[in-house]
Amino acid sequence: MAHLFLALWFAFSLVISLANALSCDGFFNSCQFSFEGHSESIPTYNIGGPSDIPFTPRIVSNRPGEILGVLNVNEIDAIFVNDPDFSTLEEEGFARTQFKPMPFPDGFSSGIAHEHFQPGKLDEARGRCVRIYFTSFQILSNDSQPVVINNSPVPYYCVVFHTQ
Repeated sequence: MAHLFLALWFAFSLVISLANALSCDGFFNSCQFSFEGHSESIPTYNIGGPSDIPFTPRIVSNRPGEILGVLNVNEIDAIFVNDPDFSTLEEEGFARTQFKPMPFPDGFSSGIAHEHFQPGKLDEARGRCVRIYFTSFQILSNDSQPVVINNSPVPYYCVVFHTQ
């Protein structure tokens, strides 16, 4: 009987862990990047402004001392997190780069911008949780050239935010 109880407890714990991993909070907690001033909780940003201009603060690393430069997505779909599952933007009829990193005018950092929304899509994108993966990014240093990190989509090279 004790073995059955332990097996059921393990299965229950696994289901809870998987559900949390697929939640907006779970994705946020797994990302190594966040937005300046928002490393402790998921920020919410207004997406109603002009296209191709960052609507978020700078994307920063959660690793102490690591300074991020420009980030890229290289055609990797962002996802909408629909607790307890998720879908790519493309699956929901959005451009795969609807939300994308965009360099700030200083050329040394990035925020998130959006492309022009197709009719009806802006309202559909509001009130959502979005996760964006990065396939390459710069690590800046005071004493040398930026180091460019190129990678296949690694699940923890990402940011998460809510839209309004």
